[in-house]
Amino acid sequence: EAVEMLKAVLSIIRYRYNLMEQLHTRKADLETLPALVIFIDEYAELATSGVVKKSELETIISRIAATGRACNVFLVISTQHPISSIISNAL
Repeated sequence: EAVEMLKAVLSIIRYRYNLMEQLHTRKADLETLPALVIFIDEYAELATSGVVKKSELETIISRIAATGRACNVFLVISTQHPISSIISNAL
């Protein structure tokens, strides 16, 4: 369920980029696009749950982090187990 929500966030980002293109702007302001903040609590648990491949989850999160800021989508990740075997350097 969490992974499907993250994929939906990618769709929202694509929609916002298309809207920004129509408005001829490179960065959204809060009047145009309100901020959307995504919280992931216990990333290590999500990454090791086996629901989705860890590499796919990292790809989705990396794309949100890399492209979201320009269209007012922000990501907050927390975990109690910041182990390098679970959280890669890419994140």
